[in-house]
Amino acid sequence: MKSLNWRCTKSMALHFKIEHDARIEILGHFHRIAEQSPHRAAKWYHGLLAKIETLEKLPLRCPVASESESTIRPVRELLYGKKKQAVYRILFEIDDGLIRVLSVRHRAQGFYPL
Repeated sequence: MKSLNWRCTKSMALHFKIEHDARIEILGHFHRIAEQSPHRAAKWYHGLLAKIETLEKLPLRCPVASESESTIRPVRELLYGKKKQAVYRILFEIDDGLIRVLSVRHRAQGFYPL
């Protein structure tokens, strides 16, 4: 498996930071998927990063997440996955032009404070 690259390309208009807790969650999801299919896990991982990169354009298009009730800044969510399959919620906030990915949760995990 290639090493996981958490950096973003220089061509992006906004900068990204995937917070430590979100990285741990991503690795957990990756390993669970890889237990059944390493190929599917790699595809999922690369698709997730590509989805996060779409935030460079119009990140405010994403709705405010329920988790925002317990935070200072609005937390937004971007969905990744197909509706009939596993869907993941990418929770992020925007802080002075920096998009901070706070959590990546399977939709079945429900809502709980950040």
